[in-house]
Amino acid sequence: MKKEEQNRIKAELAQFTETENYYKHFAGVKYTDGVKFLAEKLNCFWFLDVIASYQPKLRETPLQIWKIQTNGDQTGVVTMRDDSDQPIRIGDYHYRRKSSTGRLEACL
Repeated sequence: MKKEEQNRIKAELAQFTETENYYKHFAGVKYTDGVKFLAEKLNCFWFLDVIASYQPKLRETPLQIWKIQTNGDQTGVVTMRDDSDQPIRIGDYHYRRKSSTGRLEACL
C-alpha cells in the first residue's frame, strides 16, 4: 500500500472517536464503527477472527491493543499487549494479494 493511501486511511480513521453502532462478530465479540471501517478498507476481517478466537483466554484482560506487523516477504506477526505494555506474540501469518480483487488475504 502506498504511503499516500496509508495517510488517507489514517486520516479517515481518526474521525472515529466515538461509535454510533456496535457490530457483533459471529464468535460474540462486539466491535465499533471504526473497527468495521478499518476491516472493510483493508479487507482484514480475518484479523477480527484472530482477535475473537483468543477471547476465551483473554476475556479478563480489559485493555487489549492488537497489532499486525508485516515483513517485506509476505509474512508478519500478530501481537497483543495489555496495559502492562508487555506484548504477547499471538502468531505468525502469511499473506498474498488476491489476483481477482487486488486485496490481501492472510492465513495465521
